[in-house]
Amino acid sequence: MEPDQKASRDREVHSFLSFSFGILSILLLTLFFPVSLPFSIAGLVLGLMSRKRGQRKFAILGITFSAIALVACLLLIASFLALTPRAIS
Repeated sequence: MEPDQKASRDREVHSFLSFSFGILSILLLTLFFPVSLPFSIAGLVLGLMSRKRGQRKFAILGITFSAIALVACLLLIASFLALTPRAIS
């Protein structure tokens, strides 16, 4: 395999992983939302890396899904912390 073909294949894998992590992080929001946080960050990073390198379709979808899941997860964590009674009194 030539270096150009290997680099192209790596970009395809990164963009598909970004898409997969984005979908997975949205699905994990319904089960246990803090678990979704690392997957959404990983999907966002992989999507940005693969978009810079030329893969567009799955990278943009991965960035979109990961960003939506990241914002939703952070909002859920913030609301959970705000509604939890303070144990320190």
